Amino acid sequence: MRSPRPAFVRQKSIAAARVPPIPLVDDGGAPLPPPPTPAVATDVSDVAVVRPDGRGVFGALRLGVERSTRQLVSVEDVEGEVQALRRAARAAACPQLVAVHGVGPAPKGGARVVTEYLDGGSLRDIAVKKDGLAGDETVLLHIAGEALKGLAFLHARQLTHGAVAPASIRLSRDGRVKLAGAGFGLDGPAQYQAPELKGKARKTPEGDVWALGQALFAAASGRFCARQLGGEPKLDAPYSADAAALVLHASRRDPELRATAMFLLDAPCLTLREWPFPPSLSAAVNTALGPAVETDEDRMALVERAVAAPPPTREGSKKFLDEVFDK
Repeated sequence: MRSPRPAFVRQKSIAAARVPPIPLVDDGGAPLPPPPTPAVATDVSDVAVVRPDGRGVFGALRLGVERSTRQLVSVEDVEGEVQALRRAARAAACPQLVAVHGVGPAPKGGARVVTEYLDGGSLRDIAVKKDGLAGDETVLLHIAGEALKGLAFLHARQLTHGAVAPASIRLSRDGRVKLAGAGFGLDGPAQYQAPELKGKARKTPEGDVWALGQALFAAASGRFCARQLGGEPKLDAPYSADAAALVLHASRRDPELRATAMFLLDAPCLTLREWPFPPSLSAAVNTALGPAVETDEDRMALVERAVAAPPPTREGSKKFLDEVFDK
């Protein structure tokens, strides 16, 4: 006979429990006002793609320049319907979620998604491809806390991410951590799909938490995915028992025993930490990526070249505006 579910994980999901939206706090602990609804109004034909920039959540990521604002952005072409992706982007406005600037038709079909640019790559780049975080628990817990804030924000609004994986946890060289691809309803890597969702199209809050647990284990250990190794992930020394418990509770194979994002945010190893970013996170990102290839002057020159390039055709801009305002 299976033992009763512990009280702290008895809620099947944040949405089902009707938990009110969590108050986001600034570095001093003061509640932040609700985030504004993003305009998601960037004309994607105004964005000049300048070079590849690693792997995104759903495919190749490229660096772009928005000509009208002279701003660096990230560009990713995905399968999906433009209007549906635009609605999802408007609903996912949170400091721990990568901001979507615009969604429009991609040149070869599907949708082009333009997002804010983070210069530190992804968790996949600095941890999974670099043999792990070298036992740096401070970095691991900071990444976990920021990602859990993003998931709790979504789940409290009855939304799911659906594609959590190391590649969707984006980083900056100054230590910011954000989830990319939130709410688009697109599939992430199969290795990070919860066992109960295998072969199914639906996405759940429990599935998001399980995928995050696997991503954290992969980052901590340098292994690709605990699911491929069999059993539930177990972090060994030098990681503490509290950090190991956090990953384990997120990765329970039984969704009825899996903790929610809100519960995990109350874990002592997260609530007792000092915020904001630990200096070691910025150091870890910079060590893994190596010295910055581009200086600020290089980036300014990149922007100027993109702005000086031939502007988008009138037909391209008209197609974008018709597609936005004709719905």
